[in-house]
Amino acid sequence: MNTPEFRPESRPATEQGWLSELGWLGAGLALPCVSPRFYRLAVRRKVILAVLFFVIFELVITLLMTASVGRALFSVTKEVRKAFDSGQVPEIIIQDGLAWVDAKQPYVLYEDEETIVILDTTGAITELDRSRYNQGFLLTRTSLHVMNNTGRYQELPLSSLHELLGADPILINAEWASRYWMGLSAITSALALVGLALWNTLARFMGLATLGVVIWGVASLLRPRVGFGLVLIIGLYALVPATYLHYLLGLAGVKFFGLHSLLLLVIWAMALWAALTRPEEIGIDLDLPKRSVQILAALPMLLVLALNAVFAWPKGVWVAWPVALVTLAALAALEVWIARRAQPVETKPIG
Repeated sequence: MNTPEFRPESRPATEQGWLSELGWLGAGLALPCVSPRFYRLAVRRKVILAVLFFVIFELVITLLMTASVGRALFSVTKEVRKAFDSGQVPEIIIQDGLAWVDAKQPYVLYEDEETIVILDTTGAITELDRSRYNQGFLLTRTSLHVMNNTGRYQELPLSSLHELLGADPILINAEWASRYWMGLSAITSALALVGLALWNTLARFMGLATLGVVIWGVASLLRPRVGFGLVLIIGLYALVPATYLHYLLGLAGVKFFGLHSLLLLVIWAMALWAALTRPEEIGIDLDLPKRSVQILAALPMLLVLALNAVFAWPKGVWVAWPVALVTLAALAALEVWIARRAQPVETKPIG
């Protein structure tokens, strides 16, 4: 007799209350970290449901990353206002194409070995020193000089700024700078949201699928006729603990290129082995009340990781790691407790 291909759809799991889609969403955020049985049940479901979970998970990650970017940008608004209030940055008025600067000039706003930003409406400085600097800005009485690192030098009449901004006079003060920076921050955050969403969903899924093909080929050598859908489902859920661990290691200063992929490969292989060790298992009695306790136990870790990702606590590593270790220990203990009380619904050999 030919052995049928082992695919997620080949043996439907016994659906119980906790396997509702909302239950699977909550379970997918916690159980892949500690439960081999989760992977065994996950491969009995349709691939599209695992893909949907992946998209939701990555969109949550995207929202957290965007919130972190937005928080950092908007926090600069206070610094901008403080710079004007303290006199570090003088107020500037541009009216009828002429500039006034409320400070002793020439006034250097910024300078390093390659860049300079300088204000001088007195006429003492009429152009940027191209032999000394690679890029910079110079505001004179009637024009704005711009030099970039490609060697291009432009002199823009201040009258053109009135047309560009639609205002005359142009008041560059704490209020204007704060409002301008907030608008720029909002636009940057929106662009970051779109870019991160595309990267975290489409680009990452393509990478996972490509890696899945390789793992599928290796798995097929060890266990013939293993379906690609099974391998992909496991990889999509294995991404969850790999992401958590990668973030925690990053907080501890462990960072190098390919670390996330390495973690994913290890967890993917372990989860695949767990799913294939008992392929004849049709279902296990894992009722909602038991799993709800386990999902709720993961909330402290998920909340701490999310908050630290957004607010970047100075001592976040000292909070995140203890909470994560305690949470994982609790999840593992609950997994053992649930496993001892679980009853097989049905078992029969495949083929």
